[in-house]
Amino acid sequence: MMELFGCNVIGIIPAGGTFRDLYIYSCNGLHTIRTQPSLLNLKLSNCPKLGALGSMPKLDELSIQKCPNLTSVGPLPELTTLHTNDYLADEMLFSLLDHLPLLDNLSIWSNRMTDIHTIPALHNLIELRIWMCPGLTELPTLTSLSKLEIWDCPDLSEVGSFPSLTTLSLCNTPLKDEVLYNLLNDHPWLNCISIICATMTNLSLEPQRLSSLRKLRLSCANLQYCDGLSGLTFLEEIKIWGCPKLPIHSLLPRQLQSALDLRDAPDHGEATSSTSATATRSTLARKDSGITSAAVSSSTLRVTTREHCRPSSTLSSRGSAASHGYSAASASTIRGGARGSCSSL
Repeated sequence: MMELFGCNVIGIIPAGGTFRDLYIYSCNGLHTIRTQPSLLNLKLSNCPKLGALGSMPKLDELSIQKCPNLTSVGPLPELTTLHTNDYLADEMLFSLLDHLPLLDNLSIWSNRMTDIHTIPALHNLIELRIWMCPGLTELPTLTSLSKLEIWDCPDLSEVGSFPSLTTLSLCNTPLKDEVLYNLLNDHPWLNCISIICATMTNLSLEPQRLSSLRKLRLSCANLQYCDGLSGLTFLEEIKIWGCPKLPIHSLLPRQLQSALDLRDAPDHGEATSSTSATATRSTLARKDSGITSAAVSSSTLRVTTREHCRPSSTLSSRGSAASHGYSAASASTIRGGARGSCSSL
């Protein structure tokens, strides 16, 4: 594995590296990453000049955060997991998604989506998370989708069919009544529904169309009516947190009282079983903390610096450890892992 933190004078990462995992954070001069034939996992964060990413024939997972000028990505034929964060250009996002035949896990976070208001119909997609995308207006039919999370997408007004859907989480996304009704009741395999919405006043559920539902989690401060709740006698878990206007005890039959977890104050993380967003931000904040050191282990080369890289436009992925500024004792451990360092510039 190779990690680069704050190496601002790196311009190009050349082709042909042998590392399988590459993490790059706050490299302000980086503009090109060329083909990496062995790479399986690539994480990019806060690289404002990065414009081109070469082909990665074996890449399985890609994370992109704060790379607003990325305009060219080579073929990624084996990619199954993609996470994007903080305003990847709409055209780049749509073009990238349209050429990922094996993609089954997608997270989109903080994309304005002002030019393109939807995503392609990704028929192999199993998990989809969309957070804080105010321009998103439509989701297409996704035939393989099993898990869907939508957070803070206020303009979403059209939703296709998800015949394989089992888990649905909605947070601060006030859908039209008809859209919400269809999303909740037209998916017979739904096992878990989680909703956080301060403006929602009424919820309609059809027990005869929700025979697979086992978990219902609601945190809706103004919810007053939940039609059909009394008929959901097969529920195993009912969390009603921070719904002071909902007369829950009069709605639930006696056999469901034992499944009820009733609390006055909402706990959004637990109510939705989704803490990944917070965890991701926390992790990236730690990664970008500006540590100035170089650490080498048998499996990892980590280069962290803010200012003191020797000027060069290319990071070499080859060469001896001695030429990279490491001692002879460190040379053997470098050969066992990734090669290259900020001091080789």
